Amino acid sequence: MKKYTGKIIVFIVFIFYIVWSGQYEKKQGRNNYTLFMSHNIIGVIQRIRIVQHSDAITIKGSNQEFVFSPITDKKLNGGNIFTDFAEKGDSVIKKANSDTLILIKSGKRYYYMFQKY
Repeated sequence: MKKYTGKIIVFIVFIFYIVWSGQYEKKQGRNNYTLFMSHNIIGVIQRIRIVQHSDAITIKGSNQEFVFSPITDKKLNGGNIFTDFAEKGDSVIKKANSDTLILIKSGKRYYYMFQKY
């Protein structure tokens, strides 16, 4: 019985960690969504990266990073995945509480809606 006690404790700790990390990511997703939705975002992309399974941009002249989950759509954005398509130097426009971010690349506009949390 003693040799199973250690395995049971490890298993319980592992399950607890999985549940806790899932709840933490869900809360972070909601916080990121609230921040993203509440801001006017207008400017040139300084940095783009993937954070917590989502896309993140920083606008030139700002230290604020905006994390969101854009939806790829053939009609709205040519089926271009945001992090693969957007580059440093491209422009973005999103009004506060708007459900659409506009990416301006080489003078052409691409529209991205995003997942809501």
